[in-house]
Order: sequence, then C-alpha cells, then structure tokens
Amino acid sequence: MRFVALASVLAVVAASQDKDATIVVDERTDSGDGNFSYNVKTSNGIEISRTGTPGSEGQSNFRGSFRFPLNDGTFLEVTYVADELGYKPRFAIVPEFISPLSVTSARPIHRSSLAFSPDARSSLPF
Repeated sequence: MRFVALASVLAVVAASQDKDATIVVDERTDSGDGNFSYNVKTSNGIEISRTGTPGSEGQSNFRGSFRFPLNDGTFLEVTYVADELGYKPRFAIVPEFISPLSVTSARPIHRSSLAFSPDARSSLPF
C-alpha cells in the first residue's frame, strides 16, 4: 500500500514538471494466470516497469522500477521487489548523462555504489 501512495505522489510531482509530456513507449502483457509485465516511458524521462508472477502463498510477486527527472538534471530511480518477504526498495540518484570525452581520468562507477544502504533509507525525506 505504501508503494501505491509513494508512486501516486511521485506521479503528481513529475506530471506537474511537464504538462506536455507524451507516452513514447507503452508495452503491456498479461497472460491471465498472474504473470504480467509492463513498461511505460514518457517524453520527459519518466519510466516505470513492473513484472508480476504468482507467489507461493497466493499473493502476486512484483519486481520493477520507476524513475523520474529531478530539477537538477539527475534522475531519482527506485528499483524494488515485493514478495512474500515484503517490499524491498532501493533508491539511487542517477546522472542524466556523463560524456566519456568530458572526463579524462575517472574510474567507472558501479551502479550498486549509487544505491542507498538500508540504514540510509530512514534519512530520506519520503
């Protein structure tokens, strides 16, 4: 339930940033047996994807992500798993694009190093 509330708030914030955004990708599949997936992208950089499978205890298990642009040009990206063990999100602030030509001596940054640790989540403003 918290995910639905968070996603709704994020959608309202993101929608207020660009009222002329259009959907550029809308892919959906649903086999009718609890297996489904969808992927939606908008022209202003908002993306959401989710895959669902039947869970071992009768629930639906989800794995997915969503991201949207922040005012400073970076993106807030959340990846998550929701299953019989609970909702487990990971948050990351991702640069929009860093040109390899603009960085002369930098080491690659592993994606996992951008994610907040579970202890740091309590300090997030949402």
